[in-house]
Amino acid sequence: MTNIKKLFENLMNSFIDSKISKNYFMSNLIFVYGTLRWSESRNSVLSDSEYLGLFQSCPEYTMVDLGSFPGIFKQGNNSIIGEIYNVSKSVLETIDRIESHPDFYKRKLIKIQGIDNVSAYFLEKDKYHSYPEIKSGDWLRKNN
Repeated sequence: MTNIKKLFENLMNSFIDSKISKNYFMSNLIFVYGTLRWSESRNSVLSDSEYLGLFQSCPEYTMVDLGSFPGIFKQGNNSIIGEIYNVSKSVLETIDRIESHPDFYKRKLIKIQGIDNVSAYFLEKDKYHSYPEIKSGDWLRKNN
């Protein structure tokens, strides 16, 4: 019975590894923190994408309020609250256009504990450091 149990565990681990590899390592993981979040004005762009959940970045960033939308930069000591989606190449291209990548925002990797290869859209700190900081790191709670 022990050999059957080990065989079953090995098969399950192989299946899980291949599923993770297919879905996450060979995909486009995007961390959205502003108007692309659920219930926000541009979330419909992500309607056909796989929602992976609400996450918090490592505390290395700053979020600023640009009026109708937020921005983040890499220098800082706050965590950013956002959602991660697994998006298709065409959805990624659409988001790039919405975010004016690479002219306004620049798509770069963001550090999320436990998940690798997640991208987010960043501003250049020198151009936007004077905007009001959102210390909570959560666009949906910017007024709290």
